[in-house]
Amino acid sequence: GLKDARCEVIPNGVDVPATLGSGKNVAAFSAKHRLVSRDLVLFHPTRMLARKNLELDVEVIAALRKQGVDAVCVISGARDPHRPESDGYAETVRALIARRKLQDAVLLAGDTFEPTEDDVRSFYALADALICPSKSEGFGLPLLEAAVLRLPVFCSDIASHRELADGRASFFKLGDDPAAVAKKIVATVRKDGANNRRREVLRRFDWGSLYKEFLEPLLKKS
Repeated sequence: GLKDARCEVIPNGVDVPATLGSGKNVAAFSAKHRLVSRDLVLFHPTRMLARKNLELDVEVIAALRKQGVDAVCVISGARDPHRPESDGYAETVRALIARRKLQDAVLLAGDTFEPTEDDVRSFYALADALICPSKSEGFGLPLLEAAVLRLPVFCSDIASHRELADGRASFFKLGDDPAAVAKKIVATVRKDGANNRRREVLRRFDWGSLYKEFLEPLLKKS
């Protein structure tokens, strides 16, 4: 006999970390940086090396944010113990991130924990697309990993990427305007109906979000 206004309807939800198989480190990282509620999550699995061109990751995210997209780029960001210059390059990238005021949008996972192979797979599962702006590559394994996981690929137009992607990637020139690269990414991802539905479910039915929206207020009232 209660009136509808007195009845709070709480929808069922998805345990996103469990569904995606995320370990505790990635689950905590995702929650801290709101990865499930963002408009767009890019992933760049790479060590901190200058030829990986992480500066372009930063500039593309800056352009996306300027275009009104709540975008984030997760960089696995492990240091290379065999390359002493890796630490110096990491500092250069951190300085650029700070200068562009993108500390909440360009995320070096390696600064929080040392990502394992399982963690890298979890980041692939959380991402909407792979970005690989390398100046040069010996092989380019992430392009193949992304294909296995059905992620769209945005990569620099270099010989190794051309050979591996076999025309099934979105290429950009190393000298292209980051704003143009950003527009290409958004236009491509928004055409993907399955990913649009995935992003909608993550936003609306993630249990972390449902708890804050529905359960926490009820608990505070009680």
